[in-house]
Amino acid sequence: MSFDDTITRSIEDHVDGVVAPPADLAAIRRSGRRHRAVTTAAASIGVLAVLTGGFALATSGSDPTGTQVGPSELPAMDFDHGLRAYYDDINGELHMGGQVFALSNVPNLDTSSWATPHGVAYVDDGDVRLLTEDGKSRLLTSEGGAPGGNGDAFGAVVFDAATERLAWLTRREGEVFLVEHEFVDAASETQVWTEVPCEGRECEMLTVAGFDQGMAFVGRLDRDETLVFGGDDVVTLEGFRVADARNGVVLGMGALPAGDPLGKGWRFAEAQGPESLLTFDGAHELYWSSTLRSTAGGAPLRLDVPAKGAEFVNLDSDGSVLVAVTSGGGPQRYFDCEVPSGECTPIGTLKGTSGDPIFLGNDM
Repeated sequence: MSFDDTITRSIEDHVDGVVAPPADLAAIRRSGRRHRAVTTAAASIGVLAVLTGGFALATSGSDPTGTQVGPSELPAMDFDHGLRAYYDDINGELHMGGQVFALSNVPNLDTSSWATPHGVAYVDDGDVRLLTEDGKSRLLTSEGGAPGGNGDAFGAVVFDAATERLAWLTRREGEVFLVEHEFVDAASETQVWTEVPCEGRECEMLTVAGFDQGMAFVGRLDRDETLVFGGDDVVTLEGFRVADARNGVVLGMGALPAGDPLGKGWRFAEAQGPESLLTFDGAHELYWSSTLRSTAGGAPLRLDVPAKGAEFVNLDSDGSVLVAVTSGGGPQRYFDCEVPSGECTPIGTLKGTSGDPIFLGNDM
């Protein structure tokens, strides 16, 4: 049973969808392999208009920003201190925004979701959805046959705080596209997608590894190589596998790229592993410990966690670090730690669970 099955599909009869006209993929390729879709309340019918270097798709309806679903079992949450989201896979409990949701199973929530200031973005049966603070889940992918919709999304969903965009990959007509979804305002959202060059099996070995300042890093899971989208041309970082990118710092494994392949202002740092994450300022690396290593060779940042044991860490939507501590099969204790002060606040305890702690967007 999927995340959407357990949360939203029990009230499918109440869903009002917004269907956009299908996009012309051949025209997308002729126009530089980029396409822009705009969802706005300004138009009363679907309009397809030609723009410089791409196409604009405008749609509207009773819900201009996607399919809204309000499950009765999900109360409103509080994201003022971040999402503070973690999941008990054994007992089927999702803790988020000060609420606890009793769910039987939530596959892929830890690996494909991403905690953003707008809510949790996740892939469900190939569709990208956003679970928001009011307890509603809405569809972000296009439903009219355009790339990015109809159950074709795969891999991770990644958020770029600098540009207020989400990025993910989708399959369409045998090809792979990078989809960028921008939160413009309450009544208007924009999608831009670009074809990702790949052939055969290598198309199945792709994921969005990082997204920062408009630069999307698409990694290859079968080798140390990363494709970077966002500039005038696609840049290939050969021998370097990106783990995360924030505030102009690119964290990865392999040989650090020489020179300035992304232009001035970018800095590359060595990651301890593929699960590594960066703090919002890019100054420190999260990796299986409450001691965060400096990415510039400076002093580590030690979080003041008032518990001892095996540690699991993740980055929350507000930039703080979530830490879970477990020891000898006892209760799992969760803390929300501020950066850079290191001060930690207890946020919950899980008892009677034998599984490892699970955070949204990372299994570290």
